[in-house]
Amino acid sequence: MTESRRHRGRIAALITGVVLPLGAIVVASPADAATLSISDPVGDLALGSNAAVDITQVEVSHGSESLTVAVTLVDTGVLPANLSVYVDTDGDQLPEFNLYASPSGAAVYNHTDEFSWQGGSVVCSAGVSNAAQAGRRVLSLAAARACLGRPASIRVYVVAAMTGDDHSRDSAPGAPPLEGWNFDWSSPISADVAAAPLSALPPSDQPPVVGGSAKKKGAGVVIKVRDHLLLPAGVTQAQGCHGIVKLKVKRSNRVVAKAKAKVKKTCVYKKKIKIKSSQVGSAKRLKLLATFTGNGSVGRSKGAYTVKVE
Repeated sequence: MTESRRHRGRIAALITGVVLPLGAIVVASPADAATLSISDPVGDLALGSNAAVDITQVEVSHGSESLTVAVTLVDTGVLPANLSVYVDTDGDQLPEFNLYASPSGAAVYNHTDEFSWQGGSVVCSAGVSNAAQAGRRVLSLAAARACLGRPASIRVYVVAAMTGDDHSRDSAPGAPPLEGWNFDWSSPISADVAAAPLSALPPSDQPPVVGGSAKKKGAGVVIKVRDHLLLPAGVTQAQGCHGIVKLKVKRSNRVVAKAKAKVKKTCVYKKKIKIKSSQVGSAKRLKLLATFTGNGSVGRSKGAYTVKVE
């Protein structure tokens, strides 16, 4: 068995029927996503003759929370050695990011090296899956939009390649340039940036309170707020674990306490809120309102919780 065949066997074992890192990312197009379909002729390989890299269709979905790109290729029983989706986020002729899938996994690269097809450092992980469809093989790559800096508009360019003794390559849209990054980019694809972000706070039936209730202590009542920020898929702690959670406690419609909790590098936020007994009175329940103010990777979100007084 040649090294080329062993290499392709590893790819098939790694990608066929499975999901690589970030398998939790759903590649279906959300309702608020902008989409674009790109057709590519069959048999127009830019280099070599291996039909396994022959791209026939590219479907792009640029949503408020994620970017997904589904690439349809001729199904020959083998898979490309690597698949790259170059992403232009600022409208120039250079890719700022590369969604890259290979036998070792999938990742989003910050494309800082203009002489490298793969790009520079890894920004975050990506999801990849595939499915057979009547003589076609669809490879889907997905990444959290926060990974890309939440651009209002993007353009993409896709390259499928095979390495070894039968090096082949195909791209879409159009043919790859002979040199440099002067791609024939896709049309701009705008995202619905006004859509509500994923909530970074726990649901209403899970108050971020130690013990789940407010405790009477001496001449007052204490609420110990402690929880961790919930990050969207693809956002690392380094990217998303910072900011402020504003806290407000109400008795009926009257505010009886306010506080702020700083989000730590571990995503944990905590605050002890002390309220005078005269402010609480005979109330058996208080309302806790939490607002995460957001940051560059995680959107602003709110939570409202009922807290028992014990």
